[in-house]
Amino acid sequence: MNIVNFSITNFRSITSAYKIPISEITVLIGKNNEGKSNLLKALNIAMYVLRHHALKRTIRYGGYSRRNDDLYFNWERDFPISLQSRTKNTQSIFRLEFELSSEEIAEFKTEIKSNLNGTLPIEIKIGKDHEPSIKVIKRGKGTKTLNSKSKIIAEYIAKRIIFNYILSIPQKLGQ
Repeated sequence: MNIVNFSITNFRSITSAYKIPISEITVLIGKNNEGKSNLLKALNIAMYVLRHHALKRTIRYGGYSRRNDDLYFNWERDFPISLQSRTKNTQSIFRLEFELSSEEIAEFKTEIKSNLNGTLPIEIKIGKDHEPSIKVIKRGKGTKTLNSKSKIIAEYIAKRIIFNYILSIPQKLGQ
């Protein structure tokens, strides 16, 4: 299983990002303060939310004592400050698309008891209440069934993908 693309809406400096293709080697290039680190932080949070959903943990993502930790979504910090006075559309939206091999499609059918065409699109929304809403974005019949199985689908993904985001450590001049 591979993550093949990712997008984020309303996260820190990013109000919308189109599908960003991801492959075995993906390079983000841009000027300073253009949102490269925020894209990676958003992907890290999305994968963390999926893993916790898979573990069937019901936790409030904004209720941690380490509120500045980048693993956790914190609406006051992570939703764009310029949009926080809105009354509608106050959620950060993470979209991930996974590609499954033919073997994984067969495993998915056996484990989840649902058919897939080879891609698994997931949407995670988190708002002011810090509670994630996770659903499978699939058109046509079977959508309701897949969404009712979001925990076992998240577990299926979590068993196959481990995402590690390692922050760079800035060095002081002269060291």
